[in-house]
Amino acid sequence: MIWRRMLAIIPIMLIVSFLVFLLSSFLPGDAAVTLAGENASPARVEEIRMSLHLDEAIVPRYVHWVGNAVQGDFGRSVFTKREVTQEIAARWIVTLQLVLGSLFVSLLVGIPAGIIAARNKGRWIDRLATLFSSFGIAVPSFVVGLWLIVIFAAWLGWLPYAGYINFGQNHVEWLKRMILPVLSLSGVMIAELTRQIRAALVDTLDTDYIRTARAKGLKESTIVNKHGMRVAAQPALSVISVHVARAFGGAVVVEQVFSLPGLGKLTVDSITQRDLPILQGIIPLAVLIAVVLTLASDMVNLAINPRLRLTGK
Repeated sequence: MIWRRMLAIIPIMLIVSFLVFLLSSFLPGDAAVTLAGENASPARVEEIRMSLHLDEAIVPRYVHWVGNAVQGDFGRSVFTKREVTQEIAARWIVTLQLVLGSLFVSLLVGIPAGIIAARNKGRWIDRLATLFSSFGIAVPSFVVGLWLIVIFAAWLGWLPYAGYINFGQNHVEWLKRMILPVLSLSGVMIAELTRQIRAALVDTLDTDYIRTARAKGLKESTIVNKHGMRVAAQPALSVISVHVARAFGGAVVVEQVFSLPGLGKLTVDSITQRDLPILQGIIPLAVLIAVVLTLASDMVNLAINPRLRLTGK
């Protein structure tokens, strides 16, 4: 089953890349003129036409692009003239720091919150956790980011509201500038993780084998951590994989709000500048990350749940 899933990545990537490649076909009029922008010289228009092979049919052009992409050549940016791989390599570390930071905060807050809410089912703390999780799901990340800027940057003046400094240049300044973006991006993941763990634990703690464990005199913490979380970890892993993939999409808005030079900001700049080679490199990369994360979560679920392995066989 795993091998079939891995092989299915190939047609998925081909379909996605071809759909992205079709973007040039939807540009009004002459694609080269549209990409060159207003008041572009005829030499500039012809340069773009030749660099993107716009004088060829779509299928041969796509085949040529795939052949180069397999070798790591995604072309050059229309405006910066740099290779697409260089542009992505210069930005990916910022987005990765943002996503991993939000994942760390989500696990640090969401798992204990879900466990506490499940162990206090029906009490005020459970209602409070449910209220905050519903609030976290409903409010978009960029709205949370704006609130954080107003409170911690404008009113209190504790943290800078925008900009980025490399970790190697100044550790403290890097941390200060990453706190607000990480918190704004992790809100939805914390809320979903809390709800999933609470729901899974509530169902698990009402089963017969948990009552048997309590009758044997096991501590409640042992029952929850050893038996309950083993079952609750499966939906939690699925939520984590989905939201980590979504976090790369959410980073587009968060990086714009906090002026972080990551892949999200590069994507927005490429859209506004109509830089097709950059988009043809970034969008398939984002889809590949989502597919690989989903596959990884399924493999972990198979490892921790033998019944899924038997079902797969």
